[in-house]
Amino acid sequence: VPTELNKDFSKVITRAEFSKLAVMLYEKLNGPITPTITFSDTTNIYVRKAATIGIVSGTGNGKFNPNGELKREHAAKIVDQVAQVLGIPSKTGKLAYADNNKIAEWAKPFVASVGANKLMTGEANNKFNPKGKYTRRQSIVTLMRVYDAVNK
Repeated sequence: VPTELNKDFSKVITRAEFSKLAVMLYEKLNGPITPTITFSDTTNIYVRKAATIGIVSGTGNGKFNPNGELKREHAAKIVDQVAQVLGIPSKTGKLAYADNNKIAEWAKPFVASVGANKLMTGEANNKFNPKGKYTRRQSIVTLMRVYDAVNK
């Protein structure tokens, strides 16, 4: 975990910070990434690398929104894509959360997959809380689960 993220664990993680964690995991397991993707609102090398390997995408019009806070359903998508590029197949699973109706349609396959792969779990009262903010602690724990799943 990079020094700047190894504190304030209850702080909401940004899109760029999560990209950094994901890229560091990928590069630890697979070696360096040469970035080829660019965005008009950031030159962050980790964001560019994450986009290059297909684990993140922009927000439209060539932008990434690097300082945007990561929501749980967006985290599920990125975690599932990180897992896939590291050799963990996406799984179909049943969504059994009390707040399934609040999960965006585009996010449902990703939420189901990270649940089926035991990479992300719900929160209190059997809710996924898809629009909830994702913290540094949750991000670190989730990516540690990906690392453990790859190294079984």
